[in-house]
Amino acid sequence: AAPAPKWAERVVAVVDAVVIAAAPYADKAMTLAEDAVAVAAPVARRAYGLAAARVTREGLLIVTGLFVCLFGGSFVRLIAVAEALHVTGAYATAAAALAELREHVEVVAEAEKTDGRRKSMAVLRKERQYNKIVSRKISVYASAIRNPAALTASLASLWSAAATVAAALRITFARTLVLGVSVAATVSPAMRRDFAPAVAATLKPMHRQWAPTIIDVIVRTVCVAIAWRLQRGISACHSAARGGNVCAKALGRVLKRKGWVPARVALASDEEPYRGTDSTG
Repeated sequence: AAPAPKWAERVVAVVDAVVIAAAPYADKAMTLAEDAVAVAAPVARRAYGLAAARVTREGLLIVTGLFVCLFGGSFVRLIAVAEALHVTGAYATAAAALAELREHVEVVAEAEKTDGRRKSMAVLRKERQYNKIVSRKISVYASAIRNPAALTASLASLWSAAATVAAALRITFARTLVLGVSVAATVSPAMRRDFAPAVAATLKPMHRQWAPTIIDVIVRTVCVAIAWRLQRGISACHSAARGGNVCAKALGRVLKRKGWVPARVALASDEEPYRGTDSTG
C-alpha cells in the first residue's frame, strides 16, 4: 500500500494531541455531568410527578398566559423565539426531535449503568489513561445506539428548527434595525448642518474632521434605540393580546366545567356552539 501523505500524518498527529490534551477535562466534565444527572433526575421526576398530580393543564395555561400578558414586554427575545416556533411550525418538529433524542439518552444512560467494565474505568482514572477512557465510553455509546440514522435525523430536525427560528428572528430584528438606520439617514444631514460647528469647536484642530462622523454615530445610535423601544412596545402589546387570549380561554373552560358559568353563555374557549338547555333555562 502507498504511504499516507505527509499532511495526513500531520493532521492525525494534531488530532491525537488535541484528544490527549482535552481528554482529562472531558472525563471530568462527563463525571460531573453523570453525578449531576444522578442527583437531579430523582428530584426532577418527583417535582414533575407532584406538579402533574396537582396542577391541571388549564391551571398551567392560566398562569402562563397571565405572566405573558403582564410581563411579556420585558422578555422580547424569549417571546419572539416562542412566536417564531409557533408561526413557522418549528415547535412540532423540535418536540418530536427532542422526544427521539430523549429515548437515545435513556438508552445510553442504561448502557453506562450496565457496563461491566465500570470498575476498570476507575482504575484507568487513577492511572490517568484518559485516551482509553474516552475510547471505552465512545465504544459503549456507539454500541448502545442501534439506530444511528434516527439519531442523526433528530439532530438534523433540531438544526432545521433552530435555523428556521433564527431566520424568523433575523427578519424581525433586521426590520427594527433598518427602521432606525433609515430614520437616522433622514435626520443626520440636518443634525450635521446645525451641530457640526459646535462639536468641531470642542475638538482639537487636528480632530475636527471627526465632527460629522461623531454626530452620525450619535444620531444612528439614538434612532436605533428609539426603534428598539417601539419594537418592545409592539411586542408588549402582542404578548398582552396572546397571553390574555390563552388565559381567558383556559379560565373559561374551568368556569364552565365547574358550573360557575351557564352552558348557554358563549365563550371564546368553546370548541363548538351551545345547542341545548341548562339548569338556568
